[in-house]
Amino acid sequence: MFTDKASEAKAKKIEAEKATRLCAEPELEKQERQQKQTHLKADCHYFCAIADGTKRVYTDEDAWLPYTTSGILDPDCVSLVNLFINGMIQPPVLYEVAKGRLRLLTKEPPGKDVSIVLQFIAIAAS
Repeated sequence: MFTDKASEAKAKKIEAEKATRLCAEPELEKQERQQKQTHLKADCHYFCAIADGTKRVYTDEDAWLPYTTSGILDPDCVSLVNLFINGMIQPPVLYEVAKGRLRLLTKEPPGKDVSIVLQFIAIAAS
């Protein structure tokens, strides 16, 4: 009978150690992941313009200064370029961007007084 109680106590001790390890391991893994992560820095720049209802090509001179933070940047020098016309994101097949120039490839130009926003995002390791 002594052997059974000793075996039972030993088995309980092993189960308790397993439970402790199972609870601790996810927390340790989380801490290790956080230490390995590198934070990336993102800089956002905006070129804003107001459509006149006829143009399909916009340059730095067309900038709406109260809201523009940069000219039209070279797309090869940033990570992402997004175009919003009247607040709606546009698929890349509908426009071309080069340094200082935005060309809309649509059949119709944006309507008069419609907002045009080019967003540039540059992502770099910090």
